[in-house]
Amino acid sequence: LEDFAEQVADISGAASKELQIETTLNGIVDLWAETNLDIRPYPKDKSHHLMTGTDEVYVLLEDNQVTLSTMKASRFVKPFADQVEFWEKTLSTILEIIDMGLLVQRQWMYLENIFAGEDIRKQLPKETAMFDKINGQWKTIMTAFNADPNAQRACTAEGLLATLAGMNDSLELIQKALDQYLEAKRQLFPRFYFVSNDDLLEIL
Repeated sequence: LEDFAEQVADISGAASKELQIETTLNGIVDLWAETNLDIRPYPKDKSHHLMTGTDEVYVLLEDNQVTLSTMKASRFVKPFADQVEFWEKTLSTILEIIDMGLLVQRQWMYLENIFAGEDIRKQLPKETAMFDKINGQWKTIMTAFNADPNAQRACTAEGLLATLAGMNDSLELIQKALDQYLEAKRQLFPRFYFVSNDDLLEIL
């Protein structure tokens, strides 16, 4: 055995490093099995829900992404390479979904306030139809998030990122049309240039 002491030490050392990686990976698996998004009712309409309090999830995502990056650089990662790649992609997807979801939510909340008024709906019928469609999509997504707020399961639903990206594009088009509508009113009544968009919408 003494003749192979160096090889035994190398094998033992490698096994310890691999066990450390496996234990850390299992910790990541357990963590995301229990990590939920904070989904709460929309105060103005309890049938809608909102994402709130995402700071903690962002911290977990950043910490785990750094951990996985460190693992990937280790020469002992080979037995776990597929798992590490899976979790890198999964955490990246969760981050993208939360980022895009919050962007859509912010625009939706602003425009929901505006398109609640009958006058603007009559003035911008095409954009009203677009917004009503997005309103239904957002309600469906957030209802699903509320039913199962687990971050991993909620954010890895098939096609979700593409749906949110499409909604974001449509919301930007609606906002552009709204800005053009307000600009046309300002050109007719130049004094409106001294009024903010929100105040002008109330006047109109």
